[in-house]
Amino acid sequence: MDKDGRPVVAMLVDNAIDGDSRVQKAAKSLAGPDWDVHLLGIAPGKVGDEYTLGSAKVRRIPLGKKFPDNSLRRRLKRLRFPLAYKDGSRAAQKEALIRAKIVDAMAGPGRELPSDLAGEGFWNALAEAAPLRHRLRSAWIGHRVEKTREARRWARRREDGRLERLEADLWSKVPGIKVWRRLDKTPLRFESAFLEHIVSLNPDIIHAHDFRMVGIAVRARDLLRRAGRDPKVLYDCHEFVPGLERYGYKWEVSQADYESRYIDRADMIVTVGEPIAECLKETHGLDYRPEIILNAPMSYDRSDPMEVPEGEAPDVRTEFAIPPEEGIVVYAGAAAQRRGLQDVVEALPELDSVHAVFLVPDPSKRFIGSLKTLAAELGVADRAHFRPYVSYDRIIQYIRTADIGVYPLWRGPVNHDLALGTKLLEYVQAELPVVVSDAKAMADFTAKHGIGEVFTAGKPKELATALRTVLGDRERYTAPYRDRGFIDRFTWEEQYPAYDKAYRALLG
Repeated sequence: MDKDGRPVVAMLVDNAIDGDSRVQKAAKSLAGPDWDVHLLGIAPGKVGDEYTLGSAKVRRIPLGKKFPDNSLRRRLKRLRFPLAYKDGSRAAQKEALIRAKIVDAMAGPGRELPSDLAGEGFWNALAEAAPLRHRLRSAWIGHRVEKTREARRWARRREDGRLERLEADLWSKVPGIKVWRRLDKTPLRFESAFLEHIVSLNPDIIHAHDFRMVGIAVRARDLLRRAGRDPKVLYDCHEFVPGLERYGYKWEVSQADYESRYIDRADMIVTVGEPIAECLKETHGLDYRPEIILNAPMSYDRSDPMEVPEGEAPDVRTEFAIPPEEGIVVYAGAAAQRRGLQDVVEALPELDSVHAVFLVPDPSKRFIGSLKTLAAELGVADRAHFRPYVSYDRIIQYIRTADIGVYPLWRGPVNHDLALGTKLLEYVQAELPVVVSDAKAMADFTAKHGIGEVFTAGKPKELATALRTVLGDRERYTAPYRDRGFIDRFTWEEQYPAYDKAYRALLG
């Protein structure tokens, strides 16, 4: 308890908090007279910071340097490339040293230099004119430098390399070993950074957002129990870990092992949707189905719009000066190839007088640059617009002047079929008809409620047809929104009281 008698909640998340709407909404909504909420996240730089989010106290913690990579591939690098220097900086130092000695030898009196020392062959020309001992040493160092480059290329992590698969399988067969510690050092970095901060809060509840934090939360609780305290752990599972986009077999084995070791030691589990709840229950043999708390947006009152921050436009149509007679298709979310954003750009030539606006974390990223290039090649650069996220509490007000919300997610990763994306519920709150890919959870939701059309993922022409269909009959697809009860079901105000209920149940 804090000095006012409120239970202390330590919320943990494995990101910098900015852009994670679920975490921000949870902390801000729960902090107040009943709960003393402290949100711990990662500092974006080397220095931590603190601020408030409503009544919640936010602390962002530096992670420190990455731990050395002692993977099997890295260990074998020295055997495979015995002549390579230890690292690139050592190789560069040796190369610079021999060049300096050649300059010493050739710049002295009585040395005859080649007449042309300019151009890319400068160092080679200088070395060829140097004394024999320098030429031999230069050749030897040059050979070792090249082997260092080869070793670096060979040692780069491979998603599904034979060595990575062998390493994962070998450690998985060793009894009593924490496989995740051998295959991925990231949880160790988080624990090293976070643990003392959690313990110092002396929390009554440790709320672990997403799978990277569940082990840290459980281990912090166990430490506090040894000290005579009895905090409870709430695991807030945002994704189904075995269904995540794969970063290689070794990564997949590591993450699955990490979550499975701690999930059943949490005192309570909540998650973001029905399909994931069922998968968690079945995969981990839980004796109950986790409570569902949708990552729904804050409700929006059209009669009382929020104040617009200085320098920002009130809505998407105003920001890009798009006339009322021209259509706007909006996408708000992460930017990656599997999100299908390129399909939206490729659909634009089929849609006269329709603009696509993408709200993404960072429009300066390379992938966004490739979309801009694609738009220019297709002759639609003037109708493809990109901007950073707006804040989670203003997103509805910003996108409401669009005509359609689009979610073109590709099929493949299991989670793409399980997830009812936050952006889809934001479109609902903004009363936008939607066009979504045939990723199962989204497609089922859209078809069930009659709020839009479904197209085959990765098919830009089908997407264009679906967009034309909805633009041609928006009234039909927005009809369900006239029932405010329907919209209110999918608001944060309807969802977050389940957290309060869970906290109270945990504390009895």
